[in-house]
Amino acid sequence: MATRIQVRRDTATNWTSANPTLASGEIGLVTDSSKVVGCKVGTGGLAWTALEYAFPVMQTGANVNTAGDNDDVTFLLKGLSGQSVAVFGIEETGTTDKVLEINKYGDIIIRKASDNSTQLTFAAATGNTDIVNGTLGVGGAVDFDSTLNVDGAVTMQDDVTINADNKMFRIQNNADANMFTVDTDNGNITLASGATVTGDITGVDATTLYAPADVAKASGGGSVVQVQYTQIEEPHTDTLVGRTPLTLSWFSVTITPKSANSVIKIDMSWSGQAAAYAYTHGFNISRAIAGGATTILAPSGGGDVGSRYPFIKSVSVGMHTNLTTVPDTCDLIWYDTPSTTAAVTYSAVVNNILSTSSGTFCSGRNTTDLDSVGTPRMACIISATELAAKA
Repeated sequence: MATRIQVRRDTATNWTSANPTLASGEIGLVTDSSKVVGCKVGTGGLAWTALEYAFPVMQTGANVNTAGDNDDVTFLLKGLSGQSVAVFGIEETGTTDKVLEINKYGDIIIRKASDNSTQLTFAAATGNTDIVNGTLGVGGAVDFDSTLNVDGAVTMQDDVTINADNKMFRIQNNADANMFTVDTDNGNITLASGATVTGDITGVDATTLYAPADVAKASGGGSVVQVQYTQIEEPHTDTLVGRTPLTLSWFSVTITPKSANSVIKIDMSWSGQAAAYAYTHGFNISRAIAGGATTILAPSGGGDVGSRYPFIKSVSVGMHTNLTTVPDTCDLIWYDTPSTTAAVTYSAVVNNILSTSSGTFCSGRNTTDLDSVGTPRMACIISATELAAKA
């Protein structure tokens, strides 16, 4: 017939009240709601309350091990009917301050032993990890699918890759204000107002650098926001028909203003020659706004132009006695306010105010264009500079 062995068992309260002395090797189990939650093994000489637990249980507000043991700790274990929010914890020696706690929601809290201040928290529901003080050292790859909050210094010894969809990488100051932001979708970088970049900035392929046009008003305006230019180094010939303005579409520059309040400065430098009446030629500028109107920019003459033809700048004739070999020039500056953030194309416009017949208009060369040391070739340059509006 089988022999049944039963171990002595009772609640922690009853064991403490009775305080028996277990025989050497005798086992005493602690139960709570019919569950075994602790165990002591007798020595044959120590009473129950003087024995240490063979494995720990929770006792609210008191250490589990003997009160005189300077190395005692308290473990808070799941399964006790009277337990608090904490499921598992380790208390600092001789105190009730938990230096490690895992609550029933799976959250983890690590505290400093000297003052019980929180050093690290992990939220199980969101995955958010908050390191309050100290250094996080990682020797391998780290993958964060949620938020990582670090209040201390962060030092990266190797490359850092951020792979995110529709997210922002931000560096904030103590007031939680964004000082440096990178849009992970398009790579756009935003610096806080007043931030200063020290050192060289190197761009791969096409790089556009510009100052915030509206912010630049604070310094009284006039700050350069961006510059676009076209440099023509090969010669061109066009046909002028009577007094009809001729737009030189090849001699143009396109700029997209960053602010509708900006002023655009157009600089044009032309060299070439007209077949006849060179001294009666002049230049204006054509402005074509993408999706909008095209306008010829010319001086108003103070509202009293009359029958006069307005030029921004007339052509300077190289030599009246040698109109076919000595080149002519025209350099002009014009300030425009297109009041748009759409792309704007500025083109040179030439006209002859006297001749009613057709004629050849040469750019970057003279009319004869002989292959000779006495015959020059020139460049034509047009640029558009965006200037911040005045405050």
